[in-house]
Amino acid sequence: MPELRPNQLQDLRALGAPEACLWAMERAGLSEADALTVRDVLEAAGCPGDAGAAALLTCLFLALREGHLSLPLEALRVRRCLESFLPPTEEEPGPSPELLLEALERGRFDAFISRDPNACVPVILQVEDGVPRLYFQKYWRAARRLGQRLDALLSRPALKPADGDLGRIRTALNEVLVLKPIRNAQGDPLQFNAGQIAAVALALLSDFLIISGGPGVGKTSVIVCLLRCLSRLGWRPGDIRMAAPTGLAAQRIQDSIRLSLNSAGPLGPEDEALMAIEPATIHRILQFRPSRNNFFHTASRPLPIRALIVDETSMIDATLMAALLDATPPDARLILIGDRDQLPPVEAGAPFRRLVGAGWEPGFSPAAVEALSRVWPEGCPPAEITAAGEISAQPAATAFAMRDRFVLLSRNYRSAPDIQSLAALVNAGDLSAVEWLEPRTLSMNWTKDESGTLRADVDWSSAGEVRWLRLESPPPRPALEEAAPDASPSLPAAIALMAASWAEAQYLRAPMSGERPWRHLVREALAPSSAIDSPIARQSCEAIVNGLNRARALTILREGPFGAGAINAAISRFLRPHLDPVSRGPLFAGQIIMIVRNDYDAGLFNGQVGVVLRGCDGAYRAVFPRPEGPRAFALEALPPFETAFATTVHKSQGSEYDHVWMILPPDPAQPLLSREILFTGLTRARRGVVISGGQDVLRSAIERARRAE
Repeated sequence: MPELRPNQLQDLRALGAPEACLWAMERAGLSEADALTVRDVLEAAGCPGDAGAAALLTCLFLALREGHLSLPLEALRVRRCLESFLPPTEEEPGPSPELLLEALERGRFDAFISRDPNACVPVILQVEDGVPRLYFQKYWRAARRLGQRLDALLSRPALKPADGDLGRIRTALNEVLVLKPIRNAQGDPLQFNAGQIAAVALALLSDFLIISGGPGVGKTSVIVCLLRCLSRLGWRPGDIRMAAPTGLAAQRIQDSIRLSLNSAGPLGPEDEALMAIEPATIHRILQFRPSRNNFFHTASRPLPIRALIVDETSMIDATLMAALLDATPPDARLILIGDRDQLPPVEAGAPFRRLVGAGWEPGFSPAAVEALSRVWPEGCPPAEITAAGEISAQPAATAFAMRDRFVLLSRNYRSAPDIQSLAALVNAGDLSAVEWLEPRTLSMNWTKDESGTLRADVDWSSAGEVRWLRLESPPPRPALEEAAPDASPSLPAAIALMAASWAEAQYLRAPMSGERPWRHLVREALAPSSAIDSPIARQSCEAIVNGLNRARALTILREGPFGAGAINAAISRFLRPHLDPVSRGPLFAGQIIMIVRNDYDAGLFNGQVGVVLRGCDGAYRAVFPRPEGPRAFALEALPPFETAFATTVHKSQGSEYDHVWMILPPDPAQPLLSREILFTGLTRARRGVVISGGQDVLRSAIERARRAE
């Protein structure tokens, strides 16, 4: 939703909006849609000028913005929320939450709030665990449906093998993991650890399982091996649906499945059949009907499947998860895969995290351990189940609801050790992470080049695995203005200079890995007119698309001086004369771009990254990586796109880069700062990450956890 713009208040006044709505929008920074909803609710309730009602609705919207399904009506909680947009001063002490809650109790807001969930009012008041909570109808119904479906799933027996003969399951696991394993990029057999084997085995033994793990722990490999086992047990491709919250996530898992299957050698009939599985977004699987704003598949019209495997489940909000579980047949196998420690969903509710909360450890009954021992593949003795410290019997007295239904993958095969160490401290909310970073501070000097232009002198090549670039000491303002006279007023020149320095290191110089510099690849790669048939053109295009994820600047914000837009502008301004000095339009050769809207006909999805290249004919085209090889598109045939040398952490989910520069905003009170967003940004990096930000900002991010209720 767009945030407050200066002219929006005038626009609303022209529409005759009541002062209460304008007040809520101006003081709380509500989105335009939310502020108009406040207006409509108050007008329909006959109290358009009731500031107390506007304050209460504003608090509910702010709770939704923080990811919560409801607003707990506790005086301390309400006071904190009110003070976030009505801070007390000496002249104005601010509204009293006690008086607001007393007015609610007296029935002052009964025109739009009811304790009866069947009442035709927009807001529902419910008491849960002794705490009264306000819900919008939509979220109350989603929470109730979600709870009912989860209760039904958890009431079923934990163990329900995909085949009644455990010996057949063991044979399938042995063939998939030992006799004919998938292989890595070097052609070596992929060696599964005990946790991964247990995840595959339990997905075959239980009809409801959650698998959680961070980037690089092998979740995708688990999915591929699970599919191969199901195929060998007689499950047909039509029995299985694979879902993901976004088109890009669905495309990635499909590409990974096909790449992994081909790596195992000549395809047998069981693996060949799996090529027919096409992962899709939840909206496409449930057949969303825009004209009715609902789904075709519901509890009364469930999906015709035996198994549903959902990837990136941690990105799914409560409303969409409720719809998905409603449409899943009661007897279908359900496997949910995600990362409980990453950012919560954009919309309200975080059902994945609620099921397997932070700090919870898996627990297994003696029956589950016995079943695992019986199906454990050859070459990995059953003793390893306990020796690995990941699978062991748990006494019934200490069991929790997800016993036998939750596997946590923790062994990281992707990120450098220092990145993993810092990410673990951040995820635990451990402020010693700041002290851990102190000796890893990256020095930055302000120098002038031969022409007298100020430069940010940062030795990015010595960054190592983790470095901290502190921003407490920008150069003098006059020097900055002299250094970047063409910088837009919203972009602090200090950041522009650092962005230029980063761009020079990552795109003009040779990488530390010994690969060829980006600018050399750009000069050699000519954009083909359509299909890339020439071996030389294919080789040069493959080289450049393989380098797309060498480096990325990640921001917390999208707009503003520390946002992705400003950083992209600074990097583009610096790189254009070096990569494509003859360019005159908005695009230039070597410019990294990101699709921002799905185009199923073109096979391009929101978040997909490509590169602009110039052909022999002078025309610019975009080249995107595909499993079968790079594919070129005319620019006018692309769906909407944007520059992507920098992107937000939210947009980067599911991606990985060799080197990351993570840019934190200077305000410790920035609402988006949290340990989840810091953890997610850190774990995008494989080899090295540089964090730029002040000490107080780092502390604020680590201390603040977004725990959706």
